[in-house]
Amino acid sequence: MGGRGVPVLAPSEFYRAWFREALSHAPQIRALLRQAGAELPLTGPVAVEAHFYRENAVKGDLCGYLQALGDWLQEPRFKPKRNGAGIIRDDAQIESWDGSRRHIDRTAPRIEIVIQVLPGAQKTLAF
Repeated sequence: MGGRGVPVLAPSEFYRAWFREALSHAPQIRALLRQAGAELPLTGPVAVEAHFYRENAVKGDLCGYLQALGDWLQEPRFKPKRNGAGIIRDDAQIESWDGSRRHIDRTAPRIEIVIQVLPGAQKTLAF
């Protein structure tokens, strides 16, 4: 192809800033989940319900929020390079996002998550 590079889609600065901030909370969240009896990372199929409370309705679509959260929930890997909180092994385990919604809360933006481990594994986790 004449020495041209391969085009790569890079995440937005907003995504990168959110991801860094969210990762800073991961050790505390993992500790709370382990205290509740979770063996991390979860390795079986899961259902995730996420409620995204945003400051305003302008930024992001639900699909993008779900993809970002799925990436964040994953276990870190170095081949291929990937960061993540280590709650689940891989976002391919997510069988359902049922009940997930976007909301507005101008005073307290946040994400509330419920992870249900599907039959044959551990219990439901909420954080």
